[in-house]
Amino acid sequence: MNRKYSILFILLGVFSITFLITGCSPKESFKPVQSTKNFSTDGLTLLERTYDDTDSDGDKESIELYTSAQIARDGQMGWDTGHQWVLLVKKGEEVFPLFDDYVQHGELQFWIASSNKDKIESPESTDLQRKIYVAITTGVNFKLTVYYWDEQNHCYKEEVVLNPPDQWIMRHSNKYNIPDPAKIESSTTSQTETKGNTDGYNYDITNSVEVVRAGYMSWLKEDYTISMNVLKAEVDDAETQRHIKGYKGSELAETRGWTDEYLDQHFIVVKVIYECELDHNKTFMNDGLLEGYVFLTRDPESGAWTICDRTSPSEAL
Repeated sequence: MNRKYSILFILLGVFSITFLITGCSPKESFKPVQSTKNFSTDGLTLLERTYDDTDSDGDKESIELYTSAQIARDGQMGWDTGHQWVLLVKKGEEVFPLFDDYVQHGELQFWIASSNKDKIESPESTDLQRKIYVAITTGVNFKLTVYYWDEQNHCYKEEVVLNPPDQWIMRHSNKYNIPDPAKIESSTTSQTETKGNTDGYNYDITNSVEVVRAGYMSWLKEDYTISMNVLKAEVDDAETQRHIKGYKGSELAETRGWTDEYLDQHFIVVKVIYECELDHNKTFMNDGLLEGYVFLTRDPESGAWTICDRTSPSEAL
């Protein structure tokens, strides 16, 4: 019996020491989101705004979702491989940035839920506890986070509800992924239509390099582009083979309908070096002398190349 008590005391002692050293209480896993008065959304696109009493004080706050993707002249969103996403709560002059990070191949969605934790009959608004659920989905993983108001510390608290291990490929619906009619049209071009035009810049849509050049020259249509010049564009055989090898047999390839044979014959990577000057009052994107890789797929019937993806630009060496 004494031995059992000794073991129990030892275990309790180890737990107590661990608790004191690491602070391993449930609340320690929560991350506070403090307010700021200088948070800027300049250069970001407002996707969604709603109002709710997220702190249960009787007054509604503004919950706003932004992205660094820009709206093109045709009214479509200029989605790329990744963008900055910002979700914030405005409480008077205070701004609480719940999420402010880069999301690759995905998006952020949010929901506001009200719960009657005290089980009050016919509860008033101030009797309900609000929680803001945020789902961040990328091309490889999914994470669900919840935020709720902490009155004592005057901040929102963040808790990761779900972040499964060993995630590899993620397929998801795109709430904000508005289709671009121009891309849809280019993927269904008939065999007799082999020429494209970007505000006077004529190009052969069956030539992958010309399609890439036209894609960058089309930036001149945007009001944030001061100048654009494609210095070099060429097929990169090594990058093409490396990505084909990575895509073969993958779930992403299956999702997009890319067979091994299709990838061997109709997938290509083009390296591009370009120089541009942008108005930073209107866009977040970097300018200067840059380089990047553009991924294209080809319509087997028409031979038309379509840009399907591209890497984020980096400074040209």
